Amino acid sequence: MSVLKTNPMTLTGPWAAGCVLDYHSLSATPNGDPYHPFEMTYTEIGARYIGFKYWNDVTWSRTFFETVEIFCQNAGGGQ
Repeated sequence: MSVLKTNPMTLTGPWAAGCVLDYHSLSATPNGDPYHPFEMTYTEIGARYIGFKYWNDVTWSRTFFETVEIFCQNAGGGQ
């Protein structure tokens, strides 16, 4: 079973409990292009999400759900 690299964090807010597996992006550097104004650096999960969102790349979906399953098992169903 292959899992994605994560950096779990607890979220606070008006809900009972919340967490995220990692940040979406690490940096955004301006590059002067008016159509794509930033050069983005993504986390592993962020890069896979962008591929899914913009290019319909679902080849990693099994790995993503396995990662979530392992996270939930280790966290006892949530944090």
